[in-house]
Amino acid sequence: MKRLLLSLIFGLSFLSGSAQLQIDNTQTPAQLVLNTFLGENIAVSNVKFNGSTTAAQTIGDQVGKYSNGATALGSEQGLLLTTGKVSVASGPNNSGSMSSVAATPFAGDADLALISGTTVRNVCNLEFDFIPNGDTVLFEYVFASEEYPEFANSSFNDTFALLLSGPGISGPFSNNARNIAIIPGNSQPVSINTINNGNSNFGPCENCSFYVSNGTGTTPLANASMQYDGRTTILTASEAVVAGSTYHLKFVIGNVSDNLYDSAMFLLQGSLRSATLHSDSFATELVNLFPNPARDFIQFSSKINLNRVQFYDLQGRMLKQIAVQNETRIDISELQSGTYIVELVTSEGQINRQKLVVQ
Repeated sequence: MKRLLLSLIFGLSFLSGSAQLQIDNTQTPAQLVLNTFLGENIAVSNVKFNGSTTAAQTIGDQVGKYSNGATALGSEQGLLLTTGKVSVASGPNNSGSMSSVAATPFAGDADLALISGTTVRNVCNLEFDFIPNGDTVLFEYVFASEEYPEFANSSFNDTFALLLSGPGISGPFSNNARNIAIIPGNSQPVSINTINNGNSNFGPCENCSFYVSNGTGTTPLANASMQYDGRTTILTASEAVVAGSTYHLKFVIGNVSDNLYDSAMFLLQGSLRSATLHSDSFATELVNLFPNPARDFIQFSSKINLNRVQFYDLQGRMLKQIAVQNETRIDISELQSGTYIVELVTSEGQINRQKLVVQ
């Protein structure tokens, strides 16, 4: 009996370890942008970290590469930015209040202060210029935090922003930037206070279809994959741009009101890309979308393993995002008559786009 119990414990430990998020902190911020985050049809230059090109060429403890993230995030690998040290992101979730301070903490950011309305500390700021080849810039991300769930809807609302500036962009932030970290289907910025299921994970719901609980740090074996107590689902940031023009992206995250409870931003590998969503030519050999034109629903028959489907208007704004299987019926009755772009993403990050006409 004892041998059986030991075997069971060993097996559970192996399974939890195999699903655990892995962190690599051996590349500089500039290397991580170019080697991990950069995708297709886009050129990146002038990478800065916390306002410095020198810091972008230096390995730092707030920036790293994550891997083995399928269980923790629904994303196998990518780039990680944190308010503390990236090393604590790995599971198990054995703390409900993990707080780590970077070796050279950076205080203050005018844009985050504008969003939060108060003091921001332990800032992590990665930014760069880019030139898109298409008329839309897109990338996928996940926001996670130890502030979940107990500090949801409080003043301790650790915040982040994905700030885009350049031709045709107008917003209230530095360089007339606009925050493109927006909840699908509305104009609310993504934050702990806008995406949660209450301060005990039992409601009231605030856009909780985009929220995933990872426990509270009291059951580490059941939540072995990642340290943070909660996260968003995989979200897409997108915006219409002018092909061939120079734009600027700023990824910034910070602790609000105090220096406690780490938060993190995960940027999916290879997801920073430019696409021509206005094109009438789309690959259809791998995925069959029907009926098209459609009215109340669509279905997919796929030769590839699909992870999620995203709907965009012709200005590149994401309207709807849901998880899918290879053969799925999807309700589209809330979409008004018009033309949309359907983007299908595999679990490996491959992308298939098709045009959909809604009657």
